[in-house]
Amino acid sequence: MVAFNKLFTSRFKYLFIAWGLIVVFVLLQMKLVGYYNPQQMWRLSDYIIYTLIQLVIGCFLILLYVIPLYDYIKNINSVFLKGIAIILHALVFGILYIGSLSLTYELKAFGKITTQLKERVFNLFFTDLHNSIKTYLIFIAILYAHDFFKKNAQSIIKQKSLENEMDKVKLQSLRAQLQPHFLFNALNNVVALIDENKRKAQESLIQLSDLLRYTVNLEPYKLVTINEEIETLKTYINIEKAKYETQLKVTWDIPDKLDNFMVPPLIIQPLVENAIKHGFKNNDNQLSIKIRIKKGLVEVKNNGSVLTQPINKGNGLRLVEKRLNVHYGDKFLFSIHQNNEWIVNSIELLEYYEKEEIS
Repeated sequence: MVAFNKLFTSRFKYLFIAWGLIVVFVLLQMKLVGYYNPQQMWRLSDYIIYTLIQLVIGCFLILLYVIPLYDYIKNINSVFLKGIAIILHALVFGILYIGSLSLTYELKAFGKITTQLKERVFNLFFTDLHNSIKTYLIFIAILYAHDFFKKNAQSIIKQKSLENEMDKVKLQSLRAQLQPHFLFNALNNVVALIDENKRKAQESLIQLSDLLRYTVNLEPYKLVTINEEIETLKTYINIEKAKYETQLKVTWDIPDKLDNFMVPPLIIQPLVENAIKHGFKNNDNQLSIKIRIKKGLVEVKNNGSVLTQPINKGNGLRLVEKRLNVHYGDKFLFSIHQNNEWIVNSIELLEYYEKEEIS
């Protein structure tokens, strides 16, 4: 019952309207033929019965044949196979329509099936099949247009919902991505550097200014290229290196071509900040951080303090998870775990966006 009710959707309504217009057009043609050729003039009752028969046959074919098989055909991945399926779908539609129409007329005219049925079907097949296929193509065009506009409308609604949700966490996001303690620490580091190395202090201030400007102007509900994210992350790391110098070693594992891989802005910075913060905890040795990025995967690992218990995610990491959920739903994995001497922060995107897909 549920499956049958699903057929009576807006798609059926549009096809029914189109079919009704086609039937009316055919009747007008028949009327004109009868006007110029009185021998083929039909009675009013014949026109009414003809209209009803066509409408009923068309509705049944739309409901039980066109829409169900269209839903199957549109999911075929191969363009060649899809083309073959559409051709066969069209031919069978024409055969079913002509056969049903001929059989109905035969029963109406004689009250039984006569030997003329075969001849009637044969003649209609060669004289009217092309019209039936044209009707089928109109149906398919309407179905494709309906699905396209419906998908586009759903995409707009989803985008609006995404923007609304991200607006709610925007201020929270900015505070967590550039936490006050980091800002204070960075400024204190610059103050300490002024007497030791004025040039390095000046460079750190410029980098901090660039990072603050980027953070203030970013739009969290939009995605950025991974290259833009990496450049921003390098700015943040340079500021941290001004404090830790040779104690902090960062290595990168990034393919040459990642231009079209899109991620939420400043999604990696909290992972690196967490690695530095907890990596240096009770650890006076050099902290090594390895950042590995490929399409669909971001991995930040460090050889700092060993995890003795499951990590309690702070505001920054909880916000990372929330933002990933807003952008990707449940199509991502976010984990922090110990792997031998390494603490690994990993984001795996099961479905990720590429640049050409973003409007």
